[in-house]
Amino acid sequence: MRAVLEGTDQENVSAQEPNPSIKRIEINHHLRRRGVEAKLVLADNNIREPNPDHHLIMLIAKAHLWLNKLTDSTAISISDLATQQKEDATDISRFLPLAFLAPTIVESILACTQPVDLTIEKLRRIPALPNSWNEQRELLGFAA
Repeated sequence: MRAVLEGTDQENVSAQEPNPSIKRIEINHHLRRRGVEAKLVLADNNIREPNPDHHLIMLIAKAHLWLNKLTDSTAISISDLATQQKEDATDISRFLPLAFLAPTIVESILACTQPVDLTIEKLRRIPALPNSWNEQRELLGFAA
């Protein structure tokens, strides 16, 4: 039976009577790399259960907080802000531009409909976030 399940006994696969307790489900899918992991992406988006990326959502919220503190003079520099927030100044500099993400991108992230590979790690590797919202969508993998 193991050979039949693994597909190595092709001769007996069609000869076996189907077991009524075994259900076969076929769904179009593909594997998508996401950092060091692979994610199974189903072709029918209606089947996908919302799975919010809480880390990504929190990072965008922090970027807005940081921008507010810099613009209302609560912090006078990124170094000052880093000290106040107990964050690394390099991380603040790298992720502060997320406060300027296109609203449709933020909405998509909150609705869990962003591209599967849009992660904090992907954002970390982007040298500079474009100012143009259309360029942001293209760079981050959103459909045109």
